[in-house]
Amino acid sequence: MIGRVLRRLAVAMLGVALALAGIEGGLRLLPTAPWAGKFSLGPWQWLRYEPILGWENMPGFHDDRFRIDTQGFRGDDVAPGAAAKRLRIVCLGDSRTFGMREAASGFRFDNAYPDALRGVISQRRSEEAVEVINAGVVGYTSAHGLRQLVTRILPLRPDVVTVAFGFNDHSLAWNAALRCEEPENALLREALYGGADLRLFRLGLSVWQGMAFLHPRPLSVRWVDREHYAYNLRRIAAAAREGGAHVLFVAQALRPLALGESTPPAIDPKRDATKVYGVLGAKDLADLHRIDDEYGEILYRVAREAKVPVADAAAAFAAHEGEDLFSRYDAVHPAPKGAALIAETIYDKLVGLGWLRARHAGGNVGP
Repeated sequence: MIGRVLRRLAVAMLGVALALAGIEGGLRLLPTAPWAGKFSLGPWQWLRYEPILGWENMPGFHDDRFRIDTQGFRGDDVAPGAAAKRLRIVCLGDSRTFGMREAASGFRFDNAYPDALRGVISQRRSEEAVEVINAGVVGYTSAHGLRQLVTRILPLRPDVVTVAFGFNDHSLAWNAALRCEEPENALLREALYGGADLRLFRLGLSVWQGMAFLHPRPLSVRWVDREHYAYNLRRIAAAAREGGAHVLFVAQALRPLALGESTPPAIDPKRDATKVYGVLGAKDLADLHRIDDEYGEILYRVAREAKVPVADAAAAFAAHEGEDLFSRYDAVHPAPKGAALIAETIYDKLVGLGWLRARHAGGNVGP
Protein backbone atom coordinates (compact mmCIF):
# COMPACT_ATOMS: atom_id res chain seq x y z
CA MET A 1 0.00 0.00 0.00
CA ILE A 2 2.73 2.44 0.99
CA GLY A 3 4.77 1.45 -2.04
CA ARG A 4 1.83 2.15 -4.37
CA VAL A 5 1.31 5.60 -2.83
CA LEU A 6 5.00 6.42 -3.18
CA ARG A 7 5.00 5.32 -6.82
CA ARG A 8 1.98 7.50 -7.57
CA LEU A 9 3.61 10.43 -5.78
CA ALA A 10 6.81 9.93 -7.78
CA VAL A 11 4.84 9.83 -11.04
CA ALA A 12 2.95 12.98 -10.07
CA MET A 13 6.17 14.79 -9.17
CA LEU A 14 7.77 13.71 -12.43
CA GLY A 15 4.75 15.00 -14.32
CA VAL A 16 4.96 18.36 -12.57
CA ALA A 17 8.70 18.56 -13.27
CA LEU A 18 8.19 17.79 -16.96
CA ALA A 19 5.38 20.34 -17.20
CA LEU A 20 7.53 23.04 -15.59
CA ALA A 21 10.44 22.16 -17.85
CA GLY A 22 8.14 22.44 -20.85
CA ILE A 23 6.89 25.86 -19.74
CA GLU A 24 10.47 27.02 -19.12
CA GLY A 25 11.50 25.83 -22.57
CA GLY A 26 8.55 27.59 -24.15
CA LEU A 27 9.37 30.85 -22.37
CA ARG A 28 12.96 30.67 -23.60
CA LEU A 29 11.73 30.33 -27.18
CA LEU A 30 9.76 33.56 -27.02
CA PRO A 31 11.50 36.40 -28.90
CA THR A 32 10.63 38.84 -26.12
CA ALA A 33 10.38 38.16 -22.40
CA PRO A 34 6.72 38.31 -21.27
CA TRP A 35 7.62 40.88 -18.57
CA ALA A 36 9.32 43.28 -21.00
CA GLY A 37 8.02 46.82 -20.58
CA LYS A 38 5.92 45.90 -17.55
CA PHE A 39 6.98 49.01 -15.62
CA SER A 40 7.72 52.50 -16.89
CA LEU A 41 11.22 53.74 -16.10
CA GLY A 42 10.68 57.37 -17.01
CA PRO A 43 12.88 59.21 -19.51
CA TRP A 44 15.86 56.87 -19.16
CA GLN A 45 15.59 55.04 -22.47
CA TRP A 46 18.67 52.90 -21.78
CA LEU A 47 17.02 51.29 -18.75
CA ARG A 48 14.67 48.31 -18.85
CA TYR A 49 12.67 46.40 -16.26
CA GLU A 50 14.22 43.17 -14.99
CA PRO A 51 12.43 41.08 -12.30
CA ILE A 52 15.51 40.00 -10.33
CA LEU A 53 17.31 43.36 -10.38
CA GLY A 54 14.32 45.70 -10.58
CA TRP A 55 15.82 47.33 -13.65
CA GLU A 56 19.10 47.24 -15.55
CA ASN A 57 21.06 48.94 -18.29
CA MET A 58 19.89 47.76 -21.70
CA PRO A 59 22.69 45.69 -23.26
CA GLY A 60 23.86 47.09 -26.58
CA PHE A 61 22.35 50.56 -26.11
CA HIS A 62 24.41 53.37 -27.58
CA ASP A 63 24.06 56.93 -28.78
CA ASP A 64 26.33 59.95 -29.06
CA ARG A 65 26.52 60.28 -25.24
CA PHE A 66 27.64 56.83 -24.05
CA ARG A 67 27.60 53.12 -24.83
CA ILE A 68 26.27 50.10 -22.91
CA ASP A 69 28.09 46.86 -23.64
CA THR A 70 26.56 43.42 -24.26
CA GLN A 71 26.48 42.63 -20.52
CA GLY A 72 24.86 45.88 -19.42
CA PHE A 73 27.94 47.83 -18.31
CA ARG A 74 28.78 51.33 -19.45
CA GLY A 75 31.80 51.23 -21.75
CA ASP A 76 33.54 48.74 -23.98
CA ASP A 77 32.65 45.05 -23.98
CA VAL A 78 33.75 43.03 -20.95
CA ALA A 79 34.96 39.50 -21.52
CA PRO A 80 33.08 36.88 -19.48
CA GLY A 81 34.91 35.01 -16.72
CA ALA A 82 38.20 36.04 -15.19
CA ALA A 83 40.35 38.69 -16.84
CA ALA A 84 43.47 36.89 -18.01
CA LYS A 85 46.74 38.39 -16.71
CA ARG A 86 45.12 41.61 -15.60
CA LEU A 87 43.62 43.13 -12.50
CA ARG A 88 39.83 43.50 -12.78
CA ILE A 89 38.21 46.31 -10.79
CA VAL A 90 34.39 46.53 -10.79
CA CYS A 91 32.72 49.75 -9.61
CA LEU A 92 29.23 49.18 -8.15
CA GLY A 93 27.01 52.19 -7.69
CA ASP A 94 24.18 54.42 -8.85
CA SER A 95 24.01 57.42 -11.20
CA ARG A 96 27.05 58.97 -9.55
CA THR A 97 29.03 55.90 -10.60
CA PHE A 98 27.34 55.51 -14.00
CA GLY A 99 28.17 59.13 -14.69
CA MET A 100 25.48 61.74 -15.27
CA ARG A 101 24.74 65.25 -14.04
CA GLU A 102 22.31 68.07 -14.65
CA ALA A 103 23.66 71.06 -16.55
CA ALA A 104 22.19 74.25 -18.00
CA SER A 105 21.03 72.48 -21.16
CA GLY A 106 19.91 69.23 -19.55
CA PHE A 107 21.71 66.04 -18.55
CA ARG A 108 25.34 65.43 -19.40
CA PHE A 109 27.27 62.18 -19.08
CA ASP A 110 30.87 63.32 -18.71
CA ASN A 111 31.48 62.60 -15.02
CA ALA A 112 31.87 58.84 -14.65
CA TYR A 113 34.58 58.32 -12.04
CA PRO A 114 35.32 54.72 -13.22
CA ASP A 115 36.47 56.27 -16.50
CA ALA A 116 38.58 58.77 -14.58
CA LEU A 117 40.01 55.94 -12.45
CA ARG A 118 40.97 54.05 -15.60
CA GLY A 119 42.76 57.16 -16.82
CA VAL A 120 44.64 57.68 -13.56
CA ILE A 121 45.81 54.06 -13.52
CA SER A 122 46.90 54.29 -17.17
CA GLN A 123 48.91 57.44 -16.49
CA ARG A 124 50.57 56.37 -13.27
CA ARG A 125 50.89 52.62 -13.47
CA SER A 126 51.07 51.94 -17.18
CA GLU A 127 53.23 48.87 -16.56
CA GLU A 128 50.21 47.05 -15.09
CA ALA A 129 47.32 45.53 -17.02
CA VAL A 130 44.23 46.81 -15.20
CA GLU A 131 40.57 46.69 -16.30
CA VAL A 132 37.99 49.01 -14.73
CA ILE A 133 34.32 48.06 -15.23
CA ASN A 134 31.60 50.66 -14.69
CA ALA A 135 28.69 48.64 -13.25
CA GLY A 136 26.77 51.72 -12.10
CA VAL A 137 23.03 51.87 -12.82
CA VAL A 138 20.89 55.00 -12.47
CA GLY A 139 18.62 54.77 -9.43
CA TYR A 140 20.29 51.75 -7.83
CA THR A 141 20.37 51.27 -4.07
CA SER A 142 22.53 48.99 -1.96
CA ALA A 143 19.76 46.37 -2.29
CA HIS A 144 19.92 46.46 -6.08
CA GLY A 145 23.71 46.45 -5.95
CA LEU A 146 23.73 43.35 -3.74
CA ARG A 147 21.60 41.40 -6.21
CA GLN A 148 23.68 42.70 -9.11
CA LEU A 149 26.87 41.62 -7.35
CA VAL A 150 25.68 38.07 -6.71
CA THR A 151 24.05 37.44 -10.09
CA ARG A 152 26.11 39.52 -12.55
CA ILE A 153 29.42 40.63 -11.02
CA LEU A 154 30.84 37.65 -9.14
CA PRO A 155 30.67 35.40 -12.24
CA LEU A 156 33.19 37.85 -13.77
CA ARG A 157 35.59 36.96 -10.95
CA PRO A 158 36.62 40.52 -10.06
CA ASP A 159 39.77 41.17 -8.05
CA VAL A 160 38.45 44.39 -6.48
CA VAL A 161 34.86 45.60 -6.01
CA THR A 162 34.25 49.24 -5.09
CA VAL A 163 30.87 49.99 -3.50
CA ALA A 164 29.23 53.44 -3.64
CA PHE A 165 25.58 53.54 -2.52
CA GLY A 166 23.55 55.67 -0.14
CA PHE A 167 21.72 58.59 -1.70
CA ASN A 168 19.04 56.55 -3.46
CA ASP A 169 18.74 54.31 -0.40
CA HIS A 170 17.31 57.13 1.68
CA SER A 171 15.13 58.55 -1.12
CA LEU A 172 11.45 57.58 -1.36
CA ALA A 173 10.53 54.61 -3.52
CA TRP A 174 8.50 55.49 -6.61
CA ASN A 175 7.67 51.78 -6.91
CA ALA A 176 8.14 49.85 -3.67
CA ALA A 177 7.63 46.53 -5.48
CA LEU A 178 11.07 47.00 -7.04
CA ARG A 179 12.99 47.56 -3.80
CA CYS A 180 14.75 44.18 -4.23
CA GLU A 181 15.13 43.41 -0.53
CA GLU A 182 17.14 40.24 -0.11
CA PRO A 183 15.58 37.52 2.10
CA GLU A 184 17.54 37.27 5.34
CA ASN A 185 16.60 33.60 5.63
CA ALA A 186 19.44 31.57 4.11
CA LEU A 187 17.14 29.02 2.42
CA LEU A 188 14.96 31.71 0.84
CA ARG A 189 18.10 33.55 -0.26
CA GLU A 190 19.43 30.42 -1.95
CA ALA A 191 16.05 29.92 -3.65
CA LEU A 192 16.12 33.49 -4.96
CA TYR A 193 19.56 33.29 -6.47
CA GLY A 194 19.14 29.67 -7.53
CA GLY A 195 16.08 30.61 -9.59
CA ALA A 196 17.52 33.85 -10.96
CA ASP A 197 18.28 32.34 -14.39
CA LEU A 198 14.92 30.60 -14.78
CA ARG A 199 12.42 32.47 -16.93
CA LEU A 200 9.50 30.83 -15.16
CA PHE A 201 10.77 32.07 -11.80
CA ARG A 202 11.31 35.56 -13.16
CA LEU A 203 7.83 35.55 -14.70
CA GLY A 204 6.32 34.64 -11.33
CA LEU A 205 8.35 37.37 -9.64
CA SER A 206 7.16 39.92 -12.19
CA VAL A 207 3.55 38.93 -11.53
CA TRP A 208 4.05 39.43 -7.78
CA GLN A 209 5.76 42.79 -8.37
CA GLY A 210 2.83 43.87 -10.53
CA MET A 211 0.27 43.34 -7.73
CA ALA A 212 0.20 46.90 -6.42
CA PHE A 213 -2.08 46.08 -3.47
CA LEU A 214 0.66 43.88 -1.98
CA HIS A 215 3.18 46.71 -1.79
CA PRO A 216 3.41 50.11 -0.06
CA ARG A 217 2.06 53.11 -1.95
CA PRO A 218 4.44 55.10 -4.17
CA LEU A 219 6.62 57.58 -2.24
CA SER A 220 5.39 56.26 1.13
CA VAL A 221 8.58 54.42 2.18
CA ARG A 222 12.29 54.81 1.60
CA TRP A 223 13.94 52.52 -0.91
CA VAL A 224 16.14 51.16 1.89
CA ASP A 225 15.71 51.98 5.56
CA ARG A 226 18.69 52.38 7.89
CA GLU A 227 18.62 48.82 9.21
CA HIS A 228 18.52 47.25 5.75
CA TYR A 229 21.19 49.65 4.49
CA ALA A 230 23.58 48.27 7.11
CA TYR A 231 22.49 44.71 6.26
CA ASN A 232 23.07 45.23 2.54
CA LEU A 233 26.54 46.67 3.06
CA ARG A 234 27.51 43.74 5.29
CA ARG A 235 26.17 41.25 2.76
CA ILE A 236 27.95 42.97 -0.14
CA ALA A 237 31.23 42.79 1.75
CA ALA A 238 30.72 39.14 2.69
CA ALA A 239 29.59 38.08 -0.80
CA ALA A 240 32.48 39.86 -2.51
CA ARG A 241 35.00 38.25 -0.18
CA GLU A 242 33.42 34.83 -0.62
CA GLY A 243 33.85 35.38 -4.35
CA GLY A 244 37.56 36.00 -3.87
CA ALA A 245 37.47 39.79 -4.31
CA HIS A 246 38.73 42.64 -2.19
CA VAL A 247 35.95 45.11 -1.31
CA LEU A 248 36.29 48.87 -0.89
CA PHE A 249 33.51 51.18 0.26
CA VAL A 250 33.39 54.65 -1.29
CA ALA A 251 32.00 57.52 0.81
CA GLN A 252 30.57 60.42 -1.22
CA ALA A 253 29.21 63.87 -0.47
CA LEU A 254 26.46 66.23 -1.55
CA ARG A 255 27.16 69.74 -2.75
CA PRO A 256 28.03 71.96 0.26
CA LEU A 257 25.16 73.87 1.84
CA ALA A 258 27.14 77.09 1.44
CA LEU A 259 26.61 76.90 -2.34
CA GLY A 260 22.83 77.12 -1.88
CA GLU A 261 19.96 75.68 -3.89
CA SER A 262 20.37 74.33 -7.39
CA THR A 263 19.83 76.76 -10.25
CA PRO A 264 17.02 75.65 -12.62
CA PRO A 265 18.41 74.62 -16.04
CA ALA A 266 17.64 76.69 -19.11
CA ILE A 267 15.30 74.00 -20.41
CA ASP A 268 13.05 74.41 -17.34
CA PRO A 269 13.74 77.82 -15.76
CA LYS A 270 10.47 77.86 -13.82
CA ARG A 271 11.13 74.62 -11.99
CA ASP A 272 10.80 74.87 -8.22
CA ALA A 273 13.84 73.07 -6.80
CA THR A 274 12.25 72.84 -3.35
CA LYS A 275 9.55 70.44 -4.63
CA VAL A 276 12.23 67.83 -5.23
CA TYR A 277 12.77 67.36 -1.50
CA GLY A 278 9.39 65.73 -1.01
CA VAL A 279 10.42 62.96 -3.40
CA LEU A 280 13.72 62.64 -1.57
CA GLY A 281 12.03 62.31 1.80
CA ALA A 282 13.48 65.56 3.15
CA LYS A 283 12.08 68.98 4.11
CA ASP A 284 14.80 71.07 2.52
CA LEU A 285 18.45 70.99 1.46
CA ALA A 286 19.72 71.08 5.05
CA ASP A 287 17.46 68.17 6.00
CA LEU A 288 18.68 66.23 2.97
CA HIS A 289 22.26 66.74 4.12
CA ARG A 290 21.29 65.55 7.61
CA ILE A 291 19.72 62.34 6.32
CA ASP A 292 22.60 61.69 3.94
CA ASP A 293 25.05 62.15 6.82
CA GLU A 294 23.12 59.58 8.88
CA TYR A 295 23.44 57.00 6.12
CA GLY A 296 27.09 57.95 5.74
CA GLU A 297 27.64 57.21 9.43
CA ILE A 298 26.11 53.76 8.88
CA LEU A 299 28.58 53.13 6.06
CA TYR A 300 31.54 54.05 8.27
CA ARG A 301 30.18 51.92 11.13
CA VAL A 302 29.69 48.84 8.95
CA ALA A 303 33.14 49.41 7.45
CA ARG A 304 34.68 49.33 10.94
CA GLU A 305 32.70 46.29 12.03
CA ALA A 306 33.33 44.31 8.84
CA LYS A 307 36.91 45.59 8.49
CA VAL A 308 36.23 47.05 5.07
CA PRO A 309 38.49 49.96 4.02
CA VAL A 310 36.86 53.20 2.88
CA ALA A 311 37.92 55.48 0.05
CA ASP A 312 36.74 58.65 1.76
CA ALA A 313 35.79 60.91 -1.13
CA ALA A 314 33.52 62.86 1.24
CA ALA A 315 36.57 63.90 3.28
CA ALA A 316 38.49 64.64 0.09
CA PHE A 317 35.70 66.94 -1.10
CA ALA A 318 35.69 68.74 2.24
CA ALA A 319 39.45 69.24 1.96
CA HIS A 320 39.00 70.77 -1.51
CA GLU A 321 36.03 72.96 -0.63
CA GLY A 322 35.87 76.01 -2.85
CA GLU A 323 36.92 74.16 -5.98
CA ASP A 324 34.51 73.42 -8.82
CA LEU A 325 33.56 69.94 -7.63
CA PHE A 326 29.82 70.52 -8.16
CA SER A 327 27.97 72.71 -10.61
CA ARG A 328 25.22 75.12 -9.58
CA TYR A 329 22.64 72.95 -11.34
CA ASP A 330 23.11 69.69 -9.43
CA ALA A 331 23.49 69.12 -5.68
CA VAL A 332 23.98 65.36 -5.94
CA HIS A 333 26.11 64.49 -8.96
CA PRO A 334 29.63 65.94 -9.02
CA ALA A 335 31.09 67.87 -11.91
CA PRO A 336 33.89 66.27 -13.96
CA LYS A 337 36.46 67.74 -11.58
CA GLY A 338 34.62 66.11 -8.67
CA ALA A 339 34.55 62.76 -10.48
CA ALA A 340 38.29 63.08 -11.02
CA LEU A 341 38.78 63.65 -7.28
CA ILE A 342 36.74 60.53 -6.48
CA ALA A 343 38.94 58.57 -8.88
CA GLU A 344 42.10 59.97 -7.29
CA THR A 345 40.81 59.03 -3.83
CA ILE A 346 40.02 55.45 -4.90
CA TYR A 347 43.37 55.13 -6.67
CA ASP A 348 45.34 56.34 -3.65
CA LYS A 349 43.45 53.92 -1.40
CA LEU A 350 44.05 50.96 -3.72
CA VAL A 351 47.75 51.73 -3.88
CA GLY A 352 47.95 52.24 -0.11
CA LEU A 353 46.27 48.88 0.49
CA GLY A 354 48.60 47.15 -1.93
CA TRP A 355 45.70 45.91 -4.05
CA LEU A 356 46.68 47.68 -7.24
CA ARG A 357 49.44 45.37 -8.41
CA ALA A 358 50.11 43.23 -11.46
CA ARG A 359 49.16 39.58 -11.33
CA HIS A 360 51.84 36.97 -10.67
CA ALA A 361 52.29 34.12 -13.10
CA GLY A 362 49.98 31.98 -10.98
CA GLY A 363 47.08 34.37 -11.57
CA ASN A 364 46.84 35.89 -8.11
CA VAL A 365 47.06 39.56 -7.29
CA GLY A 366 50.49 40.43 -5.96
CA PRO A 367 50.94 41.83 -2.46
